[in-house]
Amino acid sequence: MNFNDIAHPSDILIDLIPDIKERWGRGKDISLSFLPTLDKKLWGIKRKNLVVIAGRPTMGKSDLLLNIAYSAATQKKKVLFFSLEMSKEKCVERLISDRCEVENTLLETGQVIYKKEFDDKIQEFYEELKTLDLIFLESHGKTIPEILNIIENFGKQDLIIIDYVNMIKTPLNQRRGAIDEYIKDLRVMAKDMNFCAVIGAQISRETHKNKDSIPKCPNMWELKESGALEEIADLILIVHWEHKYKYEVEGIEDDKEKYIIKVAKNKEGRTGEFECRIQPQFCRISEVEEKPYPDIPRNNAELNISRKDFE
Repeated sequence: MNFNDIAHPSDILIDLIPDIKERWGRGKDISLSFLPTLDKKLWGIKRKNLVVIAGRPTMGKSDLLLNIAYSAATQKKKVLFFSLEMSKEKCVERLISDRCEVENTLLETGQVIYKKEFDDKIQEFYEELKTLDLIFLESHGKTIPEILNIIENFGKQDLIIIDYVNMIKTPLNQRRGAIDEYIKDLRVMAKDMNFCAVIGAQISRETHKNKDSIPKCPNMWELKESGALEEIADLILIVHWEHKYKYEVEGIEDDKEKYIIKVAKNKEGRTGEFECRIQPQFCRISEVEEKPYPDIPRNNAELNISRKDFE
């Protein structure tokens, strides 16, 4: 028995108070800087946690995961992005579309050659990418030993993203149990190795068989192939792009950019729905109204806050 893991709450409190007081000055572990309002409500995403990004197919999960990866890398965090479905080239192409503001159809067809400013933008983006500690891994990460081996090669990480968990390697007759074990082991790894684990997950199509109606934003119980996701995750964000269904079912063109991120589970605080915008032509997810967001004070002497800031 390790007696260092056993303590009286009064002793824990003595050590905990200084850490609590220093948290503001340290800022967030990993900020969702492209969604500043949601970021403030969640206070970023945290080390030692398992975060799930879930949604039905073609709802923009991969774009949101790429936005999170890029945002973290620009904060000087070390990021590994395990792409189990898309190629690493397609991942970077989506980042080009977003950061260089080039519609993905122009990249897909090569028509970008007619954009005179493209060469300057891509050179600028290239110089920025060289400074980021962001690694894409294609088809790796389908087992926990694979992830451990990658970490041994690339060193300690701040953020590990897996897109997506339903693509992991499992025995055919033990799929659900294998996915549950993978998720549990990943959660333990995140805690022991002090990184934030973010995984993409599918919402089951079976929960929306009636194609004649427009589905609402899904719920946690609709997560596909695993009970561990709902049970173990520290934070579950469910994405919903209503226009996708409106257009397919009724041919309606309105509210093309309306995008919902539902905080379905949050062990550390707030839940609820957050409305933002999706621009699929740029593989971009952002706030409905982008507002300047003040820098976080670096130390307590710079603080000038009131109770209303937390309401």
